Amino acid sequence: MDKRIETLLLGKIRHNLKTHLNVIIGYSELLLESVADEPELGPMESDFADLSLCGESILVNLDKAFASSHGRESSVLGQIGAIAKDFGNEIRESLVKGGRLVEQCLGQLSVPSFVDDLKKIGSAIGKLEAAVSVLTERAFESVEDLIESGILAKSDVELVDLHSTNLSIVRQPGRSEFPSHILILDDNPNLAHYLGRKLVSVGHSVSYAGNTGEANDFLAKGKIDLLILDILMPGENGYEFLQRNLAEFKSANLPVIVLSSLDELDTIYRCLEAGASDYVTKPCKFITLNARINSALERKHLKDREKEYLAAIETEKEKSDNLLLNILPVPIAERLKTGEETIADSFDHCSVLFADIAGFTPLSEKLSARELVGFLNETFSAFDAFTEELGLEKIKTIGDNYMVVAGIPESREDHAQAIVEMAIRMQQYLHDLEPVQGHSVSVRVGINSGPVVAGVIGTKKFTYDLWGDTVNTASRMESHGVTGAIHLSDSTAALLGESHELESRGEMEIKGKGNMNTFLIRP
Repeated sequence: MDKRIETLLLGKIRHNLKTHLNVIIGYSELLLESVADEPELGPMESDFADLSLCGESILVNLDKAFASSHGRESSVLGQIGAIAKDFGNEIRESLVKGGRLVEQCLGQLSVPSFVDDLKKIGSAIGKLEAAVSVLTERAFESVEDLIESGILAKSDVELVDLHSTNLSIVRQPGRSEFPSHILILDDNPNLAHYLGRKLVSVGHSVSYAGNTGEANDFLAKGKIDLLILDILMPGENGYEFLQRNLAEFKSANLPVIVLSSLDELDTIYRCLEAGASDYVTKPCKFITLNARINSALERKHLKDREKEYLAAIETEKEKSDNLLLNILPVPIAERLKTGEETIADSFDHCSVLFADIAGFTPLSEKLSARELVGFLNETFSAFDAFTEELGLEKIKTIGDNYMVVAGIPESREDHAQAIVEMAIRMQQYLHDLEPVQGHSVSVRVGINSGPVVAGVIGTKKFTYDLWGDTVNTASRMESHGVTGAIHLSDSTAALLGESHELESRGEMEIKGKGNMNTFLIRP
């Protein structure tokens, strides 16, 4: 029989025996955990603990027997005989005690679910006891004998044969798919350098630290992709080091593999709970450790890629948000992003300004397309800066016309004063501008104050706009205005009080509005 198949058959026998042990230990733990919540189980707590100890004792002796068989016999049948001799009385005594405890507890319990759990433990004890008896009392001359006795099933042998075919023997680890810089933190230099040479042979680069202080220096100076960590070291131990740096390791997606001679369950659990990616006990075959390292590095690679993608998504989101803020006021954009579909608000008090560049049509005939757009972009960018400085809201530009409002979307009592200051800055900017193609450029400004309706229209190209008589009147103030001056409605003038010197234009005919009293401010 092929040596590898013999090894796998022996492993399947151990697996079958441990399957019964898993039931004994697992359900004993469940019963112990239920004691705190079920008063009826209280008197049997010590029995459940003893039952769990029986299972643990069997497990220790079973592992010891299988471990001691290596090298003592050349064939699988010979090894089975050697294992059976090593079972000894400890396993039988634990099984007998376990069976007695189950019967004792069943006689006291009435809760169906716990009775069922105990019966499962009792059944597993019985099956394991029968298997141990067969192994210790019978000599096996062939695999067929193992099948006939029930130690193996025919399907077990077929499964082992399939397994040996599918998984070829790997004698040497190949080159790593994720060549990385690995830090070995171990106070034993011989072991560390042996391991380092093996890691270099599969494509990694390696650094060494004999204590946690040296490890801190490496982590601060250079990029470490994976840390191999010992537990028992002088000074700060590996577990303390892991706990202290956990947040940093998680942030950097740095996998930590604990490599320690400690094989206590509590130690392994605490290290994994503290953030270790894996736990490997010494001594270990490098081929196994290498596979665990590659697995950890693959997870790190995927997490790093995910981090990069999330950063790229966040960057694109910021660009999208900035574009939205260029179109809409900040509060309105936030409402839109939260899913609000129809945004419409009424404002009782605001001031609206329209500005139109005077003489723009003849000027546009003298400028090239690039020069014309450049002039408008420079001028309106200056107006945008004034808007931002004064806390106003630009609504839109149409051709050479600029529209801005004060008191929307957040109300303010000084909306009239703020909008007039905007008009003064616009006038001053164009007054100070050098002539364009020999033409001095000026602006005609109209302002009106009152109630408006504001909202967002569009589904793909959003627009925040204003509607109402206040808006129409502001537009009329601009069209009936005077170049180089600011034309105000009487409602805006009333709000200004004595803050500005007003020049009355008296009652005049305003298209679509009839007679109105209007005023001028000459900056």
